[in-house]
Amino acid sequence: SSTVTLFLQATSYQAFDTLLTVTAEDATIGVVTLPVRATVLADADADGFDLLDAGGTDCDDTDPDRYGGYECRPAATCTRPALSVMEAQDPLGSMDLVYDANCNAYVSNVVGLDWVRIITPAGAVTDISTYGNYNLPSLDLIPGTTTIVAAGNDNSVHWALRQSGNSLARLAQGTYATGANWSATTYLNRGAPAVTAGADRMWVANFAGNGTISAVTYAGAATTLATLAARVEGLDAGSDGTLYASSGTGVYTVDPSTGAAALFLSIGATALDLVVDYNDDIYVETTDNRVWHYDASEGTTALYASVTGDGRLAISPDGWLVRLMPYAGTCGASYCYGNYEEWALP
Repeated sequence: SSTVTLFLQATSYQAFDTLLTVTAEDATIGVVTLPVRATVLADADADGFDLLDAGGTDCDDTDPDRYGGYECRPAATCTRPALSVMEAQDPLGSMDLVYDANCNAYVSNVVGLDWVRIITPAGAVTDISTYGNYNLPSLDLIPGTTTIVAAGNDNSVHWALRQSGNSLARLAQGTYATGANWSATTYLNRGAPAVTAGADRMWVANFAGNGTISAVTYAGAATTLATLAARVEGLDAGSDGTLYASSGTGVYTVDPSTGAAALFLSIGATALDLVVDYNDDIYVETTDNRVWHYDASEGTTALYASVTGDGRLAISPDGWLVRLMPYAGTCGASYCYGNYEEWALP
């Protein structure tokens, strides 16, 4: 007897059922008929790649609740406001930036009574006021919602804030702390330059003193989750809920349940803002005017961009890294507008 190996080469993405007939030269063997069935691999996330292209699990083709892997950015269903729109509608004294799932931009500021400005892709604006004269150096959105959380201060009192109707209400009072890593022209050295939101609580940087990360429930209970050696300048959550904090010259992971912290990346220069992408890639800015990219699939860190001044980083739903540069635009008597720049992400 002998072994015969047959190869079937697919030339198109089509499903079919057929029969493969093999006729042996040996009449005693006769004809062998084999059923052949081909099915089309799913591309449920519409990224143009399936399991074979990706060499393994590809985004939500197998798990609709999680993205990640090779060339797997979710298909965009909206377009972020153009940079010209952002700069035309920027609130004076802008400090931080986030996007909701519909590509609306949320920008906090530190002027007068202070507010959060919502900018739609078409350029329409809505302003959400604060409780009193609270500078708003940082904000975030509760996941899956358009509800704003923020850190506010009046240069002496530190508050965690949550949106209630058309204003931001006080949740808990913290210990006011200052730093010196950001440009002196911004308010980012005062209070909390970073917050990140979860389903039932928010995490606030430096809320119980420099280096601390505090958990503040939406019922108003505040506890210190972790304490790092240096002031925390950036804070975001990964796809599994792990917190990433920039502190000193490193990025740390923090367990949101236990507070256990560990050095994750050593950057070299002092780390400022950071943002975590849908696939757990990390973009972190440093005081030497660089933005670094940690590639989660490769486990490597490389220079992503050289920049000017200090910036706040955000990722839009349509796949752009957007950088707000506080106080980089036209200035009034006491405050300045922000400028913006962006990069298309893979």
